[in-house]
Amino acid sequence: VSHRVPPFSIVPPPGFTTTDIGIRRVILRAGSLVDTIFASPSPLVLQVNPIVSTSGRVRYAKPTLEPGDPVDSVRVTIAGTGDSIRVALTDTSGSFQFATTFTGFSLTASKEGGLNNAVQGADALLVMQRTAFLAPAGPKGDLSADVNSDGTSNNADALAILRYLAFFNTGVGQVGQWRFVPGPEKGDFVAFLVGDVDHSWRPAIGAPAAKAVVSPVVVSLKEVRGKAGEEIHVPLLVQSGSEAVSTFLASLSYDPALLEYRFASATEASQGYLLVVNGETEGQIHLAAASAQGVRVDGAFVDLVFRVRQGDPSSKSARPRDRRSELSLLRAVVNDLSVSDISAGAVSIRDVPEKFTLSQNYPNPFNPVSQINFGLPEDTRVRLVIYNLLGQQVRVLVDEQMEAGYHSVAWDGRAEGGRPVGSGVYFYRLEAPGFAETKRMVLVK
Repeated sequence: VSHRVPPFSIVPPPGFTTTDIGIRRVILRAGSLVDTIFASPSPLVLQVNPIVSTSGRVRYAKPTLEPGDPVDSVRVTIAGTGDSIRVALTDTSGSFQFATTFTGFSLTASKEGGLNNAVQGADALLVMQRTAFLAPAGPKGDLSADVNSDGTSNNADALAILRYLAFFNTGVGQVGQWRFVPGPEKGDFVAFLVGDVDHSWRPAIGAPAAKAVVSPVVVSLKEVRGKAGEEIHVPLLVQSGSEAVSTFLASLSYDPALLEYRFASATEASQGYLLVVNGETEGQIHLAAASAQGVRVDGAFVDLVFRVRQGDPSSKSARPRDRRSELSLLRAVVNDLSVSDISAGAVSIRDVPEKFTLSQNYPNPFNPVSQINFGLPEDTRVRLVIYNLLGQQVRVLVDEQMEAGYHSVAWDGRAEGGRPVGSGVYFYRLEAPGFAETKRMVLVK
């Protein structure tokens, strides 16, 4: 509000004339100093902005949009005529104050962080349920649900929330950002956290301790085997029992030196879910899913597809090189409850040679055991037999169908039936369709 000094006139003495009066300094009776520089013709009108104190509170919006819990660490900025821009932070009661302020000011509020895990799968679920008319519509003026600022709240907003929960950096709208509107009292604000659709945010200080509740659902990764260069499918298994799965979050890690993440696809069990999978960070996968009508799940929920990387060509030899990549579940959350019963999986990788190979036994000469290594370029029937100098069969070490890859078999210097053989020269022969090779070995006792 502007205050005017009543107009006044200056009557010159005889022989003098009037002129414009320049006012450079005005001292208010309260003792506060206001500097102004202007020139004005008579009669002069002097406008003065008096100094006052300004305070207010910032509180979080309840589901009814009424002010609720106090919000601390909000940056309140004041600016006005004749005043410099100043900033105050709200305390734990949500209060702020500016001791001296000119009238004609404006207040703005902003905040970074302090989400306190308020954005959860339940928020995406509520948006989906409202879109499908399975839940009452949100109150008019709620700034938490329209996360992409298009004027409506629908499954696109639910998708953005799920992408946020799956740690995407893009396509998340304004999820996790704060919005403020004027409160019912002068100087007050009501705060909204975008994405906290159910308004579950609580202050970090003074909030009641969360109950240690865990989900009864079981989540696991299946163990699979693969060959270098091929694509493998690793199912993420969920067993919910009688529990209907409405929201599901999970994170897992893998060895990027052995596996290359390709993509993930929904299974029959997750067809009715809004599903997002984030594999942008090498070595990690995050996924989030929600269904407006949760269902019980018993089996593969998501199919993860990897390509098995080739081994280092410089390290190739005839020795077996089985590799193994652990698939570790870092977290699993069902219906916003942590899952304690989680099991890691693994991918066993076997390098495959380009052709059949039979290596020299090691050690050689040997006593009492020697290792025989060979490689198969394909799944095939294999026969590995020990012979003596007379060509007589001593021991059949292998006679079976085997997978492609590198294999190792030990001979302990015994004939069929377990009888030890004498010192001397022996031969071992590897036979497969289209391949046969024999090598010499020496047993010394």
